[in-house]
Amino acid sequence: MTTPLVTIVIPVYNAAPHLAACIESVRKQTYENIEILLTKTDGTVIDLSGSANNLAGHGGGDGGLMDHMYELISSGGTQGLTSVDASVESHVMALAAEASRVAGGKTIELATFR
Repeated sequence: MTTPLVTIVIPVYNAAPHLAACIESVRKQTYENIEILLTKTDGTVIDLSGSANNLAGHGGGDGGLMDHMYELISSGGTQGLTSVDASVESHVMALAAEASRVAGGKTIELATFR
C-alpha cells in the first residue's frame, strides 16, 4: 500500500535566520512520502524534494551554489561562494556574449560595453 504524498510549503520571506532549522526539522520527520517546496515573494517555487542536492530553483547550474548556501545557513556562516559583484560580472559577460553573437561574432570590449 502506498502512502499519500504530503506537500510541505515553506514561505521564505525574511526567513534566513530560521530556514536551515526549519528544513532540517522537516527532513527529520518519520513520514517519508513528502515533497518540500519553498515559496518566495516573487512567486518562485524551489522544490527541495528528495535530497539537499535538488536545490537549483530554476533548473540551471546553481545546484552547487544552493547546496553551499544551505550548508552556510545551517552552520551560521557568512562567507558564500559568490557575491553580488561576481553575479553582476557574470551577467555582463553573458550579455556581451549575446551582443557579439547578434553582431556576427564582433569582439565586444567589456570596458566600453558597460
